[in-house]
Amino acid sequence: MTQIPVNGTSARVLRPLGHLFRQGVIAALALLVPLFAVLFWLTIPSGRWVPVLVVLVVVIIVGLFAAISYFTSTFSIDENGVTERGFFGRKVHVSKSEVASIVEADVYHGNTLDTLPHLFICDDEGRALLRMRGQFWSRENMDTLREEFDVPVHFIGEPLTVGELSRTHPNLVYWFERRPVFRYQP
Repeated sequence: MTQIPVNGTSARVLRPLGHLFRQGVIAALALLVPLFAVLFWLTIPSGRWVPVLVVLVVVIIVGLFAAISYFTSTFSIDENGVTERGFFGRKVHVSKSEVASIVEADVYHGNTLDTLPHLFICDDEGRALLRMRGQFWSRENMDTLREEFDVPVHFIGEPLTVGELSRTHPNLVYWFERRPVFRYQP
């Protein structure tokens, strides 16, 4: 968490987990370096390497855009409320007066027994205004955000799958989580 002056006030800025970026870079390099090495090895002798180079440049530009987007994703907290800047640059501001409650839940991660914390900042109708998922945000960041609001905090006792969360609390999940195309039915 860093303190950044914004319009004469001090905003606290929460950033996503750093290890995710490192894992993404390692995975991308593990896939792309051998792939492009083989493509260049096959195309240089025949003189057809220019299209491979063009594709490589495009991949590098997309990777740089993703890195910039990752590092500019933040939650900024000031005296007026909180502003989320998402991965694609979308900003959502929620004033403190809009927040009626906070819901915390542990949600199973994929098809494993591992759970990740989720924090939902909700309005007076129970709709999620902002969401912090444990895949991207630390529990410390969630605690910092929770402490900013003087509203009731509801803890969902048992860990849930995303499907269970969408059935029991449909206002908390994204629209595509409420209507998945393929859902595992035990």
